[in-house]
Amino acid sequence: MRITIVTSLLVSSFRAFAFRAMASPSRTVTSSLAAIERPFGAWESPITSKAITSGSVRLGGVHVSDGIVYWLEGRPQEGGRNVLCRYDPEGKDKSERNGVDVTPKDSNVRTRVHEYGGGAVTFGNGNIFYSEFASQRLCQLVGGDVKPITPDGNRFRFADGVWDDSTKTICCVREDHEKPAPKDVVNEVVSVQTTDGSMKIMATGNE
Repeated sequence: MRITIVTSLLVSSFRAFAFRAMASPSRTVTSSLAAIERPFGAWESPITSKAITSGSVRLGGVHVSDGIVYWLEGRPQEGGRNVLCRYDPEGKDKSERNGVDVTPKDSNVRTRVHEYGGGAVTFGNGNIFYSEFASQRLCQLVGGDVKPITPDGNRFRFADGVWDDSTKTICCVREDHEKPAPKDVVNEVVSVQTTDGSMKIMATGNE
């Protein structure tokens, strides 16, 4: 019985609505937007990749050194640069992630070894070393300053360093781009003397 009553009410309401619509003067809805024909896939979207990623921060490269947690932040809003951060919930300039920047504002912690990079930071006995993206030089953080160690010129790239405290050297992967053609790039394992930037080849060639 209830279903019958509800159905009757819906039918009556629809008939009343239809009657009012027929009695009203005709109206034409117009749009100020002109239709544009474009090939499939050629439509411009207001939702761009930049709009999606501009507010996000990519986290990675987590490392614990001397009881302190460090990580890398990829920041699209700062030109996509990578920043080394330190966990410091009491820090004056801490972020919403309770981290403070360790590397300067004009630095970009990233290596181009094998093009996709990785392993751009080396820690050892209170020392912090990293690859600077613009020059691909190994640099050392001394207080708030950056001290380049390896030669300038973009010939070498470094990654996956391991600190040797007894010799003050970094054992790492090095790419030699003296001959820039991909087939001529040489991959080596070297030790880098952090006091003067000299390098010694430990292993080279393909295995």
